[in-house]
Amino acid sequence: MSSSHPPVKRYVNAIERRLRLPFATRVRVMTDFSTSLTARHEQGESYEQIMASLGSPKEVAAELNSQMQDFCYRKSPWRFLFLILALLCGVWLLGWALSPLSPLNVSTIGGVDGPTAVYVTQTGSTWPRLLCAALLLAAGLFGFFRLGHLPPRPKSK
Repeated sequence: MSSSHPPVKRYVNAIERRLRLPFATRVRVMTDFSTSLTARHEQGESYEQIMASLGSPKEVAAELNSQMQDFCYRKSPWRFLFLILALLCGVWLLGWALSPLSPLNVSTIGGVDGPTAVYVTQTGSTWPRLLCAALLLAAGLFGFFRLGHLPPRPKSK
C-alpha cells in the first residue's frame, strides 16, 4: 500500500484515528503532539528516531487515551441490541426482496383485451411493512454507532 504522505504524517494520522476523544479535544491533543514532534526534530533527531522512541501508533494512542480517560468517549453495551435489530431487519428485507411473492416479483396473468384481462398474483400492500423494516434498520444502525460514541460521564462532586 503506497501513500503520497510522508511516514511521519501517516504515523500521526494513525495515532489520531485511534483516539477516543471528542473532536475539539482530539484536535488540541494532536496539535500539541505535532508540536512536540517538530520541536524534537528541530533539536536534531530524525523523524525515524522519534517514531522509534515513541513506539507504534497503537501504543501511543493507548497511552494518550489512558492519560485523557476523563475526556474519552465511552461505549454502551446496549449498542449490540441495536446491531441485532438492524441485522434482523436487514435479513428480513433481503428475504422479502428475494421472495417470489414480493412486489418486486409481481406478475400478471392474461392479456389486455377484456374486463378480467389483468390479474395480479400478489394482493395487498406490503410497502408499509417494507418502510417500517427499513426505518427499523436505519434506527438500529444509528443506535449502534451513536451508542459507541457516548460523551464521557460527568464527574460527581
